[in-house]
Amino acid sequence: MIKAATANNGQDYKVYDLLGHALEDMNPVAQQEAALALRKILNDAQSSTNLLRGVLTIVHHLDKAGLVLEDDLLELYKAKPELREHIDHALIGIPSTYRGQIFAEMLRREPKVTLLRDISEAGKSAQDAGGEVSKLLSHPDWNIRRAAARTIGFIGYKKAIPKLIEILNDSSDVKINWIAAQSLGRLEAKSAKDALAVTAQEHWHPAVRRQAKKALFHIRTSKSYTLNYNNFPSEFFAYDHFGGCVLICPNGLKPATFPALGDRLRKILNKPNSETDDTTAKNATGAKLNRIAAREQLEKLSYQREIIGYGESDNAEQVGCEENDAVIEITDEQLLEYCEQITQVPNVALRVEDGWLVGSDRGEWGGELVFIADNGERYALIQENIHNLYTLRTKQIAVAGLAHKSSNDGVIYELTYGLDAKWRVQPWRALPGAPLLSRQTLSGEILIGTFSGGTVIVSEDGNLRMAF
Repeated sequence: MIKAATANNGQDYKVYDLLGHALEDMNPVAQQEAALALRKILNDAQSSTNLLRGVLTIVHHLDKAGLVLEDDLLELYKAKPELREHIDHALIGIPSTYRGQIFAEMLRREPKVTLLRDISEAGKSAQDAGGEVSKLLSHPDWNIRRAAARTIGFIGYKKAIPKLIEILNDSSDVKINWIAAQSLGRLEAKSAKDALAVTAQEHWHPAVRRQAKKALFHIRTSKSYTLNYNNFPSEFFAYDHFGGCVLICPNGLKPATFPALGDRLRKILNKPNSETDDTTAKNATGAKLNRIAAREQLEKLSYQREIIGYGESDNAEQVGCEENDAVIEITDEQLLEYCEQITQVPNVALRVEDGWLVGSDRGEWGGELVFIADNGERYALIQENIHNLYTLRTKQIAVAGLAHKSSNDGVIYELTYGLDAKWRVQPWRALPGAPLLSRQTLSGEILIGTFSGGTVIVSEDGNLRMAF
């Protein structure tokens, strides 16, 4: 294996990645022998930068057997600063005593959800990164904020307990409520017992109430949490499917097709169906078009989009094993990008002053919210799968999100018209799952059926409650 690594001289990244994976499955003695052989390459002044980059990829897979290389890697920092990223990766994998500090520096450079996931998997050995992680609890990107709250619990960073208590009942994001409850339980945060008790009794979503009760149990008993998945990424992102609810209304929210809930639906929903009505005042502010009733009008609001996709160049070469956690790995070295120009007919359009807000949903291929002005101006507000658009009293909102493979994300965006005569969008309320269907109720509120998160009702002031 070492001969193969040297012979390739860093020309093919796949060789080193495969060698590293092979070493993972070997016994500790073989791993230690490999570490000593790799040390010679790392310390050889004749080793090319490409070869060193490949060897560092192998070192990452050595786990604790690679700890004997820690000092060598730190010396390589000084000699080859251009390899800093690869050296960091190797130090994290072995795992170095500097692991937490390296993670902290990486977060300072670029906070990413996947990086926070890796920090979480490192557990308490990454606790030195806790200070940087806790700063991200106020990050404007909700996905990073959630991942940070999740990470705090896994690495055991107790200094963040007050902030977790604060976000436990953040009314804007039900997912972070669930995450905060579990993280407080993992931290055995006795100072959070009162707040968790209130959440366990009063939170509007049953899954958050259950998680708060579970956290109180772990605080009281000091019993450790057990992992529910064989691979850590699935464990980390469990909050995407936190709801555990299956009760939604099928077939377009028609009461007759859901007899057990029919009477309750009739009391809630408008009749006739506001989603299929062919409104006569098509250009009146607040009028809405959808594909069922207004296909021709929507075609007139078509726009050009560039669809960008990514894939791996060596999919066929990566032979999957029979294990449950087998994955196809995609790295920068073998990532392919492709694009396609399309004419997009929007799924829905909402009439506003001087133009239309239009939304599209292409499933896994994305979507967007676009403003098309009467004078011909057009611009995209956000790249997101747009399920529907509504006027909610004095607000314009977009219901957005996607459930695809392991992801399940739903959000309500508030749309505002600025003094500069431009539309803007900002996240307003998180949904417990991706939107599957929605309707406006007799009271003017919005009823939304979500994937695995149940059916919710949102009011103008942003309060959410379960519909059933």
